[in-house]
Amino acid sequence: MSGHSGVGRPESSTNADLNNKRFRSMRDVSTRVLASPSQWSRHSGDTIANPHGGHISHGQTKVMELQNYVSNKIEMMKNNHLAIKKCTQLAAFIPDFILLEEMTRKLPYQTSRDAVVLFADVSGFTALTEAYSLKGKGGTDQLTKTLMNYIGPLAECILYCDGDIVKYAGDAFLAFWPSSPDSFPEDVQRAIDCALYIQEKYGVYLCKDVGITIKVKVGIGAGTIHLSWLGNESYQHYVCFGPGVEAASGAEKHCTSGEVILAPAAWKYCTPSHYKVTHKEDGYQMVTDITAFVNPSKRGRPLKRARRSIGWNGLDNETIRPQLARSIEIKDEDFMRKFVLPAVLKKLDDDIPLEYINESRNICICFIHVETQAMPRDGVGDREFRETMTKIVNKGFLKIYSTATKMQGALTKVIMFDKGLTYLVAFGLPGYINENQVPIDKQYLT
Repeated sequence: MSGHSGVGRPESSTNADLNNKRFRSMRDVSTRVLASPSQWSRHSGDTIANPHGGHISHGQTKVMELQNYVSNKIEMMKNNHLAIKKCTQLAAFIPDFILLEEMTRKLPYQTSRDAVVLFADVSGFTALTEAYSLKGKGGTDQLTKTLMNYIGPLAECILYCDGDIVKYAGDAFLAFWPSSPDSFPEDVQRAIDCALYIQEKYGVYLCKDVGITIKVKVGIGAGTIHLSWLGNESYQHYVCFGPGVEAASGAEKHCTSGEVILAPAAWKYCTPSHYKVTHKEDGYQMVTDITAFVNPSKRGRPLKRARRSIGWNGLDNETIRPQLARSIEIKDEDFMRKFVLPAVLKKLDDDIPLEYINESRNICICFIHVETQAMPRDGVGDREFRETMTKIVNKGFLKIYSTATKMQGALTKVIMFDKGLTYLVAFGLPGYINENQVPIDKQYLT
């Protein structure tokens, strides 16, 4: 379910600033006009014929024109505010790197960048699911609420520290911080600092109502990541893969609950004397503390309050995603809608607040797993591999999307960061149920 690349203020924002000034000026004019109708009579000089009888003064004509002007401008401001609200809601479902990407090329296409990658996985999820399912009615809703109360703060820790959350996959998620060879030492340390903070604050979470404890384990890698854009004109998606992702995934596999593990690809950018570590097999390191900082101003611990961000709406917004306000200056609603599930779009179009969009229901999930080749390690054939991989993933995406849509199913995820390539299709989501489907009896879910 976005660390952010340094992006300058787009040229279009100049026009946005001018528009904001015009809106403020218009607001002042409308306030004066609507508040001082007694002043209108000052212009009642010349008269013109009224087709309905009598005469209308020139001053009255001007007043009517001004009233229409103000009314139209106020309506435009209302529509502008609604557009901002809708774009902000849609952007909540899209990673920052998508919102800031120009995406003018023909799909599919792929880009690469250096990044520090963090892979977090919640352990105890299976036991928690079973415990809540035994509670009967209301158990599923309680499970959803518990996971939101736990995973939500974990995600916020990363967003507060300029990380971008790329994918959620059940009880796990993948995030990254854009970096470069020169800034890898401080960016890796920032990710470590963030992971240690997560373990300190949320490493152990007791679900008192069912007596189950859930924990989180964190793997950190560094290197090149490949981002591929998939889809068609109506529905689009993305995948993230490459050495940096593989390194983080490998580090997570060496974790036990409550640990922060660094892959060798990330550890090579660290000064050993700056950390307290325990050496593990195959060059992996378990980090327990940071003793010295490369850049003390670039910590991985959330600030006490959200940062302020002023976007094209001219409003002073509090946000933990500063790129959010910036992105809606350069992306419109039509673009964002392509990355959001139709079931979610329907609720947003019905003006349902984000906090009420979550829903628990019995559905059928289909996992389609594709075995993939290991990526070249020596750079030979690397470009050909990732371009070919992007085309293969997109071909599968289009075929599965078309087939699932015809059968009233929804292609909800494409994942490449944990266990190869996996497509996830859901049947029974809101808006997809048809006359040929039958409700899932709970006796078949146990």
